[in-house]
Amino acid sequence: MAADVLNALLASSLAHQEPIPLPQKAQGEDIYLIAPTAEVQAALLLHFASTHLPQEQVAKAMVSTWQTNQKIEPSQTNPTLSQLQKAAHALGQELVIEFRG
Repeated sequence: MAADVLNALLASSLAHQEPIPLPQKAQGEDIYLIAPTAEVQAALLLHFASTHLPQEQVAKAMVSTWQTNQKIEPSQTNPTLSQLQKAAHALGQELVIEFRG
């Protein structure tokens, strides 16, 4: 249920252009790490990219249009892995996909 709440909170914050706090390190016992869905993570990646670079520049780096990016950012559509890779590159970051057990 916590993952559902996290996804809803982040998606709502993105849709309403509210500030998104960065994750913080938690300490102590009984700490369970959860992650948002890939769709929400993609929207967050583009959101943070657009806070550092003009939206047109991010779109150009992704070889897409800013209109396409606007659909991804509020998590209205699923981006391709290629688009995510290009967005990460535009930020000077590396896209990492892994399975965790």
